Amino acid sequence: MGTEYNVVRPAKELFQTTRYQGQRWDMRKLGKPYEDVAKVKITHVTPEGAVASVTFSCGPILPGDTLMPFKPRPIPEYTVSQPLDPFSPLDKNKTNGRIAATHNNFGFLGAQTVVYLNLGERDGNTPGKKFRIYKVLPPETTGFLTKQRTPPETVGEAVVLSVRSKSCVAIVVSSYREISAGDYVEEE
Repeated sequence: MGTEYNVVRPAKELFQTTRYQGQRWDMRKLGKPYEDVAKVKITHVTPEGAVASVTFSCGPILPGDTLMPFKPRPIPEYTVSQPLDPFSPLDKNKTNGRIAATHNNFGFLGAQTVVYLNLGERDGNTPGKKFRIYKVLPPETTGFLTKQRTPPETVGEAVVLSVRSKSCVAIVVSSYREISAGDYVEEE
């Protein structure tokens, strides 16, 4: 009695609509995604099983959901940054990655939206780390000529909430215009 569990389930909605070319492959490389559904606490134990009380829920708990022992996650501290320079050049010496997916597979998103990055512990990622989000428009091809449309444009900032070996969960803390899966991130 008193043991707490996280309720999780496979995040199947991430694969229903692809948001950029190569997204399915990027997601496969990160492993099998799960979404947090709820937290429960065992209140009674009987010979037939256990009874639990829901202490926190993000949505309905369904038959077939999986229980995992609860491990508290640190809540990273965040201080609001000054607005970032929209066209500051990229730094090749900093860690770069991509928004592999978004919570609920949104097409476009803004501040306070959860995103999944393809950077994890193996990349030196930790909770609380800040990333600037930027867009790179594809080159414009006209006949035989190909030219870059614009330099990479900073469109927002994200802070890492939790990290796994190959991926992490982050929250967008500011957005200057629309952000989408497939946009890139650079460590601040």
